[in-house]
Amino acid sequence: MMKLKQQDTRDYLENLLDYANAPIIVWDPEFRITRFNHAFEHLSGRNENEVLGETLDILFPDDRRKEAMANIHRTMAGERWRAVEIPILHKDGTVRIALWNSATLYAKNGTTVIATMAQGQDITERKQTEQRLAHLNLVLRAIRNVNQLITREKDRDKLLQSICDTLIETRGYHHAWIAFFDESEELVSTAEAGLSEVFISLTERQEHGDMIECAKMALAQPEVVIIDEPALICSDCPLRKEYNGRKAVTVRLEYNTKVYGLLSVSVPAPLASSRDEQTLFKEIAGDIAFALHDIKLEEERTSIENNRLKLLDELERSNSELKDFAYIVSHDLKAPLRAITSLAEWISADYCDKLDEDGKEQLSLLLNRTRRMHNLIEGILEYSRIGRLKEKKDEVDLMALVREVITMIDPPENIEIEIVDTLPVIICEKTRIGQVFQNLLSNAMQYMDKPKGKITIQCTKDQKYWKFTVMDNGPGIEKRYFEKIFQIFQTLKPRDEVESTGVGLTIVKKIVEMHGGTIGVESTVGEGSTFFFTIPKEKKK
Repeated sequence: MMKLKQQDTRDYLENLLDYANAPIIVWDPEFRITRFNHAFEHLSGRNENEVLGETLDILFPDDRRKEAMANIHRTMAGERWRAVEIPILHKDGTVRIALWNSATLYAKNGTTVIATMAQGQDITERKQTEQRLAHLNLVLRAIRNVNQLITREKDRDKLLQSICDTLIETRGYHHAWIAFFDESEELVSTAEAGLSEVFISLTERQEHGDMIECAKMALAQPEVVIIDEPALICSDCPLRKEYNGRKAVTVRLEYNTKVYGLLSVSVPAPLASSRDEQTLFKEIAGDIAFALHDIKLEEERTSIENNRLKLLDELERSNSELKDFAYIVSHDLKAPLRAITSLAEWISADYCDKLDEDGKEQLSLLLNRTRRMHNLIEGILEYSRIGRLKEKKDEVDLMALVREVITMIDPPENIEIEIVDTLPVIICEKTRIGQVFQNLLSNAMQYMDKPKGKITIQCTKDQKYWKFTVMDNGPGIEKRYFEKIFQIFQTLKPRDEVESTGVGLTIVKKIVEMHGGTIGVESTVGEGSTFFFTIPKEKKK
């Protein structure tokens, strides 16, 4: 009866052990497995018949076996585990993580160890969640660090290298590399971290347009490309041995549909398929692409600015040379011109009675030509002075100024000059604006073809500009000459018919534009012309 009770108890305990929710394993002093339950079978993927009598080391992954066996050996000295983390290698090759508590079983003498029993708690999912959260925190930290680099570093090559260094330091990637391409997908520069010399081979291939498989796939699509087994799939890739069980994750660097290059890293296998991981990885790639876009724009802006400064320098040098040229030519021409004029006047005075009519006419023509040449030289000099010799802008009463100009040019009796209403007080260079009115009025008088000429001066205004008009009832101008008349040395009639240097309106245009205004003309042939120009409104400083 006693034996039956003992048997019943033993069977009860056996069933309790076999069907316990927690994995339980028992081993002898030689570390051979003597017993484990169904929960342990589920944990390891092995049945009892496969492992009974085998040593414990078959249960552990290679990289953790030594550490696990060291913990087990300590139980032989009586140490009891309390929540000791030991991994178990599942039959399918995956690794399960469990927390273990242990108890040492002794013989009746109380000192001889006859077995050790351990009970575990599978925490694999919890560990994976912790690892995933820890990794995502690293990702967020990496994003922050990358953004700080983007804000701080404006040198493209230094930025790309710093980003690669940050990705492996902050996120724990085994390696990272970036390739930057131009518009034709030609390799411009690269950066890497964790690869060293092996990356040179990859760079050399890409320089010759020979892309590795993950690069080809990433350039062809906007999504993240994951290569599960780079060593097998990318058999010709120089980096294939560097992954060591990790996955290759590659994405193109794209901003506003423009692709700037590639970002590639090696990621632990469990994390590569995470949607969160891919989303954050793509976000980093987007930040890098934006930085490359911004640097490209800055390079273009700098280039444009440098070209602008270069052009301004060349223009300034050219203008200086033109001014010098104008003065030198004018000076060199004036001396012989004065000699010719003096000689012609001397001949005219001393030999007039000895010249026939044809000779007198030729001499008169010579004097007219020298005067015209003198006026032309003075016009060139005046044109070159505008903008170089600047007068201080001040309040100018145009009503008083225009009246002074009219008095100075002394219009003939058959020409009437009328000022409509009152002209304003404006901020300008008095002498230059006086030249504008003088030249416009003189032109209108010079070309007047009517017995009774009428010239009208008027001013209107808007929010930003004063608009002045000088209207006459002269011969008018054909539309095809509206722009030509403002070009230097251009006249509408031969100089023998109307004495003109062709510089006056060019001077007017230059003065108006120097003040920030515009000038133009409207005309009807036979009825007259209206010249109009604007001067910006300014407040006295």
